[in-house]
Amino acid sequence: MENRGENILSYIDHTIVAYLRRNIMFPFYWKYIKRSNVLGYYQELKNHQW
Repeated sequence: MENRGENILSYIDHTIVAYLRRNIMFPFYWKYIKRSNVLGYYQELKNHQW
């Protein structure tokens, strides 16, 4: 039973981490990408397509 409890805790932990990553990290990361010229650079890479 103890092991089961640990599994549930780690599951909750992973869920929280995923939630935080999706709702905090991703928008921040997206703003950063938009602000810098990464999107233009990406387009440039797509045009070359090795």
